[in-house]
Amino acid sequence: MPIPYRHPPKTSSHQCAAFLEVVWVQEKHTFYGALLLIDAKGQPLEFIHNTLTAPSGFLWPADQVRSIGIAELCHSLFKACSLEPLILLSTSNIGTPEYCKSVIAPAIPFAQIVRADVHKIFSINWINGQPTSGSTAYMLMEDLRSNGFISEPFNRLHNGLAEMYPEVIWPEE
Repeated sequence: MPIPYRHPPKTSSHQCAAFLEVVWVQEKHTFYGALLLIDAKGQPLEFIHNTLTAPSGFLWPADQVRSIGIAELCHSLFKACSLEPLILLSTSNIGTPEYCKSVIAPAIPFAQIVRADVHKIFSINWINGQPTSGSTAYMLMEDLRSNGFISEPFNRLHNGLAEMYPEVIWPEE
């Protein structure tokens, strides 16, 4: 006879959040990007990575190279994604909130996670609107927060990039 048990709620078990990171490696003149999709329990569902070698020379101002490079790399990661996340989270090194809203321009709720210190203290800055209370995206964000998966996935992104590109000497954060 089977043992009865309480089934966990399935509020966001089939939904996922995407974590985005882009790292500039000056020595290689290359942007490295990754997108990690996880469920509410922190289980990885998809990992996508790509690189973009930036143009150089006097015709390319550094701020323009950064702006165009990050946008192109992010959009290539979005296109390669096979799942449709409910929310997108990135670090603040992707760009200003204005840049992210107008140039990266995801159509889903998008926030930057700003780490205050090494003790996992962070703030969440919503860029294109926080999910409304009671929505599936809101419940997913609350599940991620309560399970400790707001800033931790960025460590996995960095580890994934280091594993995919072992020849790269990664800049200090």
